[in-house]
Amino acid sequence: MGVRGNIVPKVVLTVPFIRSATCPLDRKKTDYFDRNFTGFLLEVRASGRKTFHQRYSDERGRERQFKIGPADVLSLEQAKRKAQAIRAEAFLGSDPQRKRQAIRVVPTLAQLIRDRYIPHIQGYRRSWRSDEITLRLHALPKLGSLYLDEVTAEHVVDVVRGMKLDGYSPSTTNRVIIVLRFAYNLARRWKLPGASENPVTGIKLAEEHHRERFLTEVETKRLVDALSVDTNRVAANAILLLLLTGARRNEIGQAQWSYVDWRRRTLLVPLSKSGKPRRITLNAGAVALLQSVMPVPGNPFIFPCQRTGRPSPTLFSTWNRVRTRAGLPDLRLHDLRHSFASFLINRGVSLYVVQKLLGHTQIKTTQRYSHLAQETLQSAAEAAGTLVDEAATNRLNGSLLESAPTQLGAANETARGKGRSEPCPRSTASKPANSLTDTQRPSIPEMKKLRREGGRLLRLLREERGLSQRELCAMVGGGAYTFISQLETGRGRVPPDKLRVWAEALGLPPAEFAKMMLAYYDPASFEILFGDDEVVIVHGDTNALVAEATKVSLRIVH
Repeated sequence: MGVRGNIVPKVVLTVPFIRSATCPLDRKKTDYFDRNFTGFLLEVRASGRKTFHQRYSDERGRERQFKIGPADVLSLEQAKRKAQAIRAEAFLGSDPQRKRQAIRVVPTLAQLIRDRYIPHIQGYRRSWRSDEITLRLHALPKLGSLYLDEVTAEHVVDVVRGMKLDGYSPSTTNRVIIVLRFAYNLARRWKLPGASENPVTGIKLAEEHHRERFLTEVETKRLVDALSVDTNRVAANAILLLLLTGARRNEIGQAQWSYVDWRRRTLLVPLSKSGKPRRITLNAGAVALLQSVMPVPGNPFIFPCQRTGRPSPTLFSTWNRVRTRAGLPDLRLHDLRHSFASFLINRGVSLYVVQKLLGHTQIKTTQRYSHLAQETLQSAAEAAGTLVDEAATNRLNGSLLESAPTQLGAANETARGKGRSEPCPRSTASKPANSLTDTQRPSIPEMKKLRREGGRLLRLLREERGLSQRELCAMVGGGAYTFISQLETGRGRVPPDKLRVWAEALGLPPAEFAKMMLAYYDPASFEILFGDDEVVIVHGDTNALVAEATKVSLRIVH
């Protein structure tokens, strides 16, 4: 059958017609439209190949053509059923051709990681190699060839299950889940085809058991003694500075003399683990140690390797020798950082201060260091036992609980009979020796000063979070933003029922924040509950607070 001019041939497509249809010699291809099925056609090429298609209009009214399949593979009935589905999908507002094109450009997981994810994190994350190694060793061998929309939660669970059978720790298996989840979230943010769903969402992380190894005061002394006699003075001094500052190994190992600010007593870290610069606060012991180190002429590094002049990639050789000499073979170098935090927390220093000293961006990271030493737990238990013993003693020596009401009533009757108010007798055993008396309570000027100091702390915390007064007000539901200004100038207090929402807005644990505020708003109650040394109160700027807190670790080392 031939075709004349540009006339579109319309026929009744039947099986016999399809078998006999040919393409005119003067054409490369010819389309035969079925007059009984709108848009359904048979394309016949000069080569003899025959293909079913369906034409339709998309949501913008543009004509599109969808290739159904070859006529030597699909029957006429199969092709018509597919054509009907395409027409219905187009009628409902979808574009079948665009959907097919989108599916064809869906990248594999390996392509996503190689072409988009790794280049992206290289731009801001110093630890990007850790992600690359995690994916290359554990995820990509089994999942890399799958397209993004083919990866399922079961696939990921199978990978994690295999890693557990191979003996990998929970932290390593969790890392695979975290990195994959982040990669898919980025793909969704970039609107990559095939990433409409994140298959890792909902997969629970395994419970990790962090190693809690930190130095006791006796062990600290043994370690310092071992460091003082080691022959490699450069490495020994670097290790001692780690203990004095709680810094990370690379932060001290890569330190240069130009990073030291002797006036402010800080050590600059140009690029910390978080990807941002930070300053390590130097206590008196750290300053004295740095002053005792002789700079190498022409070398900018504080602790250069004696052989290469460059920072040592590892301190393990010296560290292993020192810890063995000190009788601490299980102590890791990073445990010095744990110990630094424990020294402070066990002596009542606020988690907020410890967070600043360690350079953590998230308070949650600091909370893993908030464990108590066994001695602290024992002291707390002994305190409770002492209270019970005192109560029992009081009962045996006159039954204080029974006699106090009678004594109080008699005293009041006597006072009323005399026509004047007299103080009622008090039992000295019922009041702690270090509690505030009426004459010791803060005066009104002192309370106003405390309120102003508390307001200054609120301002520091808000600025640390990068919030304006309007933004903080919106987060805590404080009405007009001028309310925040009033609190920061000491003309009010955070409402008790708002302490939790304030703590969350400022990125602090609610209990820690409430404790800090109580020190400013009700010092008498604070002393009864916590004593004098339970929290560090901010007076002045944050650097002063941090410097004060580091004195605790200095006392421990010496």
